[in-house]
Amino acid sequence: MKFEGIKEKRVVLSAFILLFVGLFLYFTYAHPLMIFDTDDWHYVGEPRHAIPGFGRGVWNPIKVLPEMIQCFVSEIGVCFLMPFTHDFFMATSLAYAVFSSIVIAGFFYLLLRLLDRKFGLNGFQKLAVLGLIVILYFLTFVSADIGNENLFSEGNLTCFFNYTIPAVANMSLVLYFMTDGIPDLLDNSVRVEKRAVILLVCYLCICSNLCENFYLAAYLGETVLLDVLQKRGSISNMVKRNRTALILYLGWVLSCILELSGGRAGSVGHVDMKVSLGQSVECFFDLLTKVNVWEGLCLAILVLAFAVVFFCVKDNSDSKKVFLSFAGFNAFYALILWICTIVLAARVAAGNAGRPSVVFGFFTAVFLILAAMLWFVSENSREVNLVIPIIMLFLLNELITGKALFKEYNVMQISPELCREIGNDIIDQIIEADKSGEEEADIYIMKSTKGDNWPNAIGGFPMLMTTLRHYKIIKRDFEVNPIPSEEINEKYHLTFEEL
Repeated sequence: MKFEGIKEKRVVLSAFILLFVGLFLYFTYAHPLMIFDTDDWHYVGEPRHAIPGFGRGVWNPIKVLPEMIQCFVSEIGVCFLMPFTHDFFMATSLAYAVFSSIVIAGFFYLLLRLLDRKFGLNGFQKLAVLGLIVILYFLTFVSADIGNENLFSEGNLTCFFNYTIPAVANMSLVLYFMTDGIPDLLDNSVRVEKRAVILLVCYLCICSNLCENFYLAAYLGETVLLDVLQKRGSISNMVKRNRTALILYLGWVLSCILELSGGRAGSVGHVDMKVSLGQSVECFFDLLTKVNVWEGLCLAILVLAFAVVFFCVKDNSDSKKVFLSFAGFNAFYALILWICTIVLAARVAAGNAGRPSVVFGFFTAVFLILAAMLWFVSENSREVNLVIPIIMLFLLNELITGKALFKEYNVMQISPELCREIGNDIIDQIIEADKSGEEEADIYIMKSTKGDNWPNAIGGFPMLMTTLRHYKIIKRDFEVNPIPSEEINEKYHLTFEEL
């Protein structure tokens, strides 16, 4: 028995190593994260304090986690990888790939850990469930030959750090709490090291992004609500049992107040909620229309098989009780997240309701239920276990169809290699001017049809110069005159449609 347990752990560990390698290849070979537009240049070289801000003078008061991490990971790339790559973009891109692969693989580990603790998965079930959930996160919205989105997709590098990373971080924390419970941070019997780490992670998740930190708030609220309904009793006892959850919830409320005081919130202006709510719902269902047909068919078969097995199993069976408790909690959680997503998107930007990183929490809750269904069917019907590997192979084949399957992480949707060439062209011109000792230099950049020449915004060049000085790529400060040039467009075969 002990030998079998060791063998099972090795198999699962091998699966996670393979998963990490796959993620690393995705972020290095298929769709690298590359510095490109003005926002990217700003946030990779602009360190921020690790505390929230307040007032209209701060654009994003609570975005401590994404803005701090984006600069920190860039620093690591420049310090430890650039001496070997001799290329700023390659070094930072590799650092982003390693960081992203670790974070996402860690998320999948916490998800599998939750399911294992709840259902006691055997080795076969662990591999089947892990395979299913990884496929769901990448394949669900693949409905075209190219330009598809997955639940880790975003429009550029900065949005990846500002939306995807907070989404993964907040859901990872929720998965941990679902597995181990919410520890009492005021209880001295709990190791101080554990409380310190959990408090730090909670702080970073709350101070991440208003579009994703409500994943944690919704979980805390549901947990307190269920505790009140199940245990009742006096208010003082309820507060004592849930004091950590209530403290964290108040912290989230404070983060909302701080964020609403900021410049971005002030730029939103008046919104007709009656109209925007309908637009948000429409954007969400537009996203659902992109669901992969073959995945939808396989999931329909899974749900049908679950329904048949479920009604054949005795009502008092342990597996049925465990499943209903788990699925019921996550169904309610998914409903709360959906409502919060729609309302928040209606207030900020209706299109956010169809943005993968914003609906990440909702789909995670739904995927947990689907994974639980797979476990239930596998646990109660040996015959179904025969076809699960075939279904997994079929879905995996649908997913791995070429490196141009998903959108790139840049606003122009050009290849990362071309982003790198365009960026190096700008840097080479600035380095040449730095070496020449000129106090002012003309820098030729792509010519765009959008305002301020976005994505190489003319007004953003002081940010670019600050970043280059920060990383010691240039040695001094001098004036640059960015000149949008048709010749640059022709040199890199850029068209106005791309811009």
